[in-house]
Amino acid sequence: MLAEKVVMLNNSKVFNEIKRFLDNKYLISESNNTRNEYERDIRQFFYYLTDGKKDIEYLTIEDIQLSQDDIEDYQLYLVKLNKYANRTINRKLAPIKELYKRFERRKLVSDLSMFKDIKRLKETDKSYGVFSIEEVFKALDFVKNKPRSRKRLTKYHLIRFTIETRARLEECLSLEWNDFEVRGNDVVIHIVAKGNKDFKPRIAKWFYEELLEIKKENKKKVFDISKNSIQAMMNDIVEHLEVPEERNLTFHSWRKTGGTFIFNFTKDLEYTRKALNHSSISTTQKYIEGVDYGIYGMFSMQQNYDENLYKKVELTDLVKAIDKLDQAEKMRINMQLTKILN
Repeated sequence: MLAEKVVMLNNSKVFNEIKRFLDNKYLISESNNTRNEYERDIRQFFYYLTDGKKDIEYLTIEDIQLSQDDIEDYQLYLVKLNKYANRTINRKLAPIKELYKRFERRKLVSDLSMFKDIKRLKETDKSYGVFSIEEVFKALDFVKNKPRSRKRLTKYHLIRFTIETRARLEECLSLEWNDFEVRGNDVVIHIVAKGNKDFKPRIAKWFYEELLEIKKENKKKVFDISKNSIQAMMNDIVEHLEVPEERNLTFHSWRKTGGTFIFNFTKDLEYTRKALNHSSISTTQKYIEGVDYGIYGMFSMQQNYDENLYKKVELTDLVKAIDKLDQAEKMRINMQLTKILN
């Protein structure tokens, strides 16, 4: 009986330290997503360390002791899985190192030298690609009309909603119908975004009414669909559009497509930052990297420039010029025409 109590105490001591570590991460970040991400990384590490024999709730002090090669072997194991980018592997090792510093302070381990020799893997900046407007409509048509596809309308509206609101996948999947607030002809959506930040994108009421097409009785969630189904959908879309792999089109590309459209429409970097709910404008700059700002310097614009030229040309020439603009610029012209005609 005494031996059993010692084992129970041993078990709970390790798990309690892990739990306190995770709770502290939540207090700092105020984000359940961050806490859950850390917990997944920690569980994965100890699953590897114990050869899949123990969950973190049952770890003993003996279980958490490391040999000199354990961390290096784990890093190599993650690489060989061939499912994580180097940046992700570096991120996965960070909470393990932090946790072991806590173990050392609590005198559960005494040697952390194995962490000193671990080098960060080289990270390549392989950013997500962007769909063109033509590809967006081709993809939507494909998804909506694909034969024998389950939840076609849910997938169709999920893509449209993500582009329209620039919401992340996690934010879309956690969205509930009571998060929508109708304000006249607009609808404001109350989203708890990454980093526990408030994000309140606005959509037209008619867009919201179309979204109601997928609302089901007694279902709180707006998008009742699994991540596996979404990944399968993206694989089908990329294959259907015959997109080269190097363009790296993923579900996150819909958000980036929405942000790129906003920038093309406004040519305003700060407005685009707010539309994407980015904390840093440098992150927004990465999103629209490669986009043509469409702006010359002051002197370049002046040579042979006639600000009244559009008033002097034939209508057919004016239409030809407008046809060469991108979709966002055409939309801006059409919106002004709508105001005038109304």
